[in-house]
Amino acid sequence: MDRTILHFQVPPAGMIAFDIISTSTLIVFYDKLIVPLHIKLTKTQSKTLAELQRIGTGFVIAVVTMLFASLVEQKRLKYSDGSTKEMSSLHILWQIPQYILMGASKAMVCVAEKEFFAAQTPDGLKSLEMILSFCCSALGGYMCHTILWAVTKITASNGKAGWVPPNLNDGNVDRFFFLLAALTILNLGLFVIYAYRYISISTQMRDVIEEMEEVAP
Repeated sequence: MDRTILHFQVPPAGMIAFDIISTSTLIVFYDKLIVPLHIKLTKTQSKTLAELQRIGTGFVIAVVTMLFASLVEQKRLKYSDGSTKEMSSLHILWQIPQYILMGASKAMVCVAEKEFFAAQTPDGLKSLEMILSFCCSALGGYMCHTILWAVTKITASNGKAGWVPPNLNDGNVDRFFFLLAALTILNLGLFVIYAYRYISISTQMRDVIEEMEEVAP
């Protein structure tokens, strides 16, 4: 992609800065931006979204991120010069929105996940909760690597370049992003099912107290 801004070459790895800025900004200004918007749209006086609602919102943003990344990749291929080099006249700044969306998704999911585990885990299992949380993150990294390996192995058969070849101009990375969006939608569907059936500790304690009050003379 075209990485030139004035006389400066933007390093591709530097685009991750927009992800970090987006994540930090949303976390800092969550109470001042997201909560008032939530109250205005839902017309309720709820102080904030519940943890599970925020995680679900993060998944939705992740789907939008993958779809936007796929569209940008299609546009990048359209402006490709067709050479053996990975060159395209499309400017790298087109990637900024997807990094911002990715940062927003992580801010919604990761923070709410920590708050959910902290609130729903018994005091004696707090350390175990932290360990399991890190294990889930590590497992997610291995799953991403496995998905990429499987897609490359399947799509690169019979002499084809595959979806994610060394030279991206010969592949279809946009289809890979669409696949990730589909998997995220599937994950979101499963999450909604289990979140709807989940009974929080506070609700369970309230039910227990009500039962004790009914039994008490």
